[in-house]
Amino acid sequence: MAVNYTPGQLRDAVGIGPETYRHWKKALAPLRREAGHSPCFTAGDLLATAIVKILVADLGIRVSALSALADGVFEECNARSWPALERSHERVLRELLGE
Repeated sequence: MAVNYTPGQLRDAVGIGPETYRHWKKALAPLRREAGHSPCFTAGDLLATAIVKILVADLGIRVSALSALADGVFEECNARSWPALERSHERVLRELLGE
């Protein structure tokens, strides 16, 4: 059985505050699927959100600039096994960034 995470658990795991989460939810469609405080996010969603955080915090990319890529990032993180993601993370990031 897959474990799902609440919006609060997602925020805590990724290290973003409620205000940042609200802003990102407006810009990133995959974060809008929450149903109140119920668990609705997968481990892949946590990974995708962590990737967004790195792109925003470390590389200075505006979250609004990631809107067009959000579905692809979240789909990729949910479609692959964790070991496969680990082996291919550099290739995946290059593809998503169009390099």
